[in-house]
Order: sequence, then structure tokens, then C-alpha cells
Amino acid sequence: MHSPPTRPPEVGRLHEIGVRVLTWWPAKMTGTSLGMAAFFLVYFWVLRHPWQQRDETHLLRAV
Repeated sequence: MHSPPTRPPEVGRLHEIGVRVLTWWPAKMTGTSLGMAAFFLVYFWVLRHPWQQRDETHLLRAV
């Protein structure tokens, strides 16, 4: 019987990390982009449609 070639544990872990990065990178990129786009759409909508009337700030003149 022949035993399968063994690799050091570090090589297996590096390979696993590489596979995970390549597998999840598109999903993370898409999710981050969509999340940022949604955040800014809501942010600018809130700026244009405040829930309360804005108070005016009067400038004081130095005497």
C-alpha cells in the first residue's frame, strides 16, 4: 500500500485561506458596494427631508 503524500499543515491552511478569499471576495465586494450605496441614498434623503423644522442660527456681531 502506498500512503498519500503528506504536506506540512501550513500549506493546507494557506490553501484553505486562499480558497476562502477567492470564494467570498465577489460576495463581500458586492455587499459592501450595495451597503454603501444604500447608506448614502438614505443619508441624502434625510438631509432633504428632515423630521423637524431646522432652527436658524444667528451670527453674533463682535462689539
